[in-house]
Amino acid sequence: MPRILLRSLSGTLLALLFAGPSTLHGEEPGEQPAPAGQAMETVIWSGIFLGSASPSTQGREVPAGPSSNLVERMRRAESLRFEHYRLLGEHSQNLLKDYETWLVPARDVFFKLDLRGTEPDGGLRLALQLWRGQEILIKTDVLLIPGRPLLIRGPESGSGHLILALEIRD
Repeated sequence: MPRILLRSLSGTLLALLFAGPSTLHGEEPGEQPAPAGQAMETVIWSGIFLGSASPSTQGREVPAGPSSNLVERMRRAESLRFEHYRLLGEHSQNLLKDYETWLVPARDVFFKLDLRGTEPDGGLRLALQLWRGQEILIKTDVLLIPGRPLLIRGPESGSGHLILALEIRD
């Protein structure tokens, strides 16, 4: 396995622990099954940021609002702390109940989500795959909780690191 992928995955584990609880395989007591049907009212947002020590011209400035709140959260996490952040891409979509949901925040990086169930607090148990091109980089189960985004430190890119974000939005 290439060293950059190993470093990326170790950073990913730290980011997953910071962002919120995750469920690795299997059911836990008290979990609700995913409701039947096709479309949910829940919107899932995904974004890709570039975190760097010096200013970059890649992407665009992070707009005020939910994305800038994510930047403040990243600044508090040691593994995601950088001097500058740029938004490289984003994509929102309603979560589908019985079908896979694809979020494509950039041309060659995307998330595949499968809903596994819901929690009483509005949390979503998801089977998550992170793809780059036609290669799966991460495959895991996560618990995505409203107000607790999933932040993943990705590989180096140009003068910084990619940071991938997944969040429940209204």
